[in-house]
Amino acid sequence: MGDPTKSGTGILGPIRDVQRRIRNLEKAVRLRLNVGGLFATGDVSAGGNVTGAYVAAYAGVSGLFVRAVLGITGRSGTFTDSVQSPGVRQNILTNVPVQMYVDADGNFGIAASTRAKKNIGSDYAVDMTKFLNITLKNWAYKDNPSSVGMGPIADDLDAAGLREFVIYSPIDGSIQGVRTDMLIVGLWSAYVQSRASTLKRISNQSHQVKTVTNMTALALGGTKAYPIVWDATFVDADYLVTASVYSSAGIPLTGVSASCLPSARTATGCTVQVTSGVTLLAGQTLVVEAIHI
Repeated sequence: MGDPTKSGTGILGPIRDVQRRIRNLEKAVRLRLNVGGLFATGDVSAGGNVTGAYVAAYAGVSGLFVRAVLGITGRSGTFTDSVQSPGVRQNILTNVPVQMYVDADGNFGIAASTRAKKNIGSDYAVDMTKFLNITLKNWAYKDNPSSVGMGPIADDLDAAGLREFVIYSPIDGSIQGVRTDMLIVGLWSAYVQSRASTLKRISNQSHQVKTVTNMTALALGGTKAYPIVWDATFVDADYLVTASVYSSAGIPLTGVSASCLPSARTATGCTVQVTSGVTLLAGQTLVVEAIHI
C-alpha cells in the first residue's frame, strides 16, 4: 500500500472534506448570527449575557442577563430579584387602564372582584372610632428626602388594630406598607355609616307646634297647667319643648313663663305649666313648639 498522505483517495481526503464543510458551516452560522439574528427551534441558554434588539422565545430565554433594545417577548418569565422599566412613567395609558397587583408569590395581575371568584361573607363596616382617630402625616423617604408624600402610616394603622389596611411580609409578617386601595373602601364605609346615621337622625326628627287660645286669667304669681296633645306621635319622648305666651295682638308677654313638666312628657303629648309674674288677663294665647332630637 502507498502513502495515504500523497493520494486524495486515502483517509485524509474524507477528513479534509469534513473539515472544509465544518468551516463553511461555521462561516454560514456567523453570517446568520451577525446579519439575520439567532433562530432556534429548541432551547437557547447562556451562562453570561444574551443581548439584542429583539429577543423572543416561545418557551423561554434563560441566562444571567437578558437584554433587548426593542423588546423581549415570551409566554412567561421569572425574575428572582427585581423588574425595572425606566420608561414606564412616560407611558400614559388611555385604553381602559386597571390597577395592577402583586401577590405574595410575586405574580402580577388584576384583582378578581366577582361573586364567581369569591365566597361572600358578612357585611363589612370599618370601626369608625379607630379609623377616624388615625392622624395623617406628611413624610419623606429616609433614603430619598426629595420623595415626599402624605397619608396614614402603616405602623399607626397596625397599632390601632386596622390590619385590613396594612401590607405584611409573606415571609416574616413584618409591616411593609399601606393598602391604599383598601383605604378607599374604609373611607366609603365611614361615609356610608355617617350618612346613614345622619339620615336616621333626620327621619326621627320632627317639628310640631300647638296653640292654646283663650287662656284663663291668672293673678300675680298664679299657675296653671295646660295638657298638650301632639297631632302626630313622636318616636319617643326625647324632644325639646319651648313655650311662650302672646297677647291677643301677637306680642310676647314678659313676666309670664311657660315650661314643659318633665314628668308629664310622653311621645303623644306633654303638660305645660304657665306661671304669671304679673296679672294675666283672659284670652291670651299659649304657643308650644316641640322638636324631636
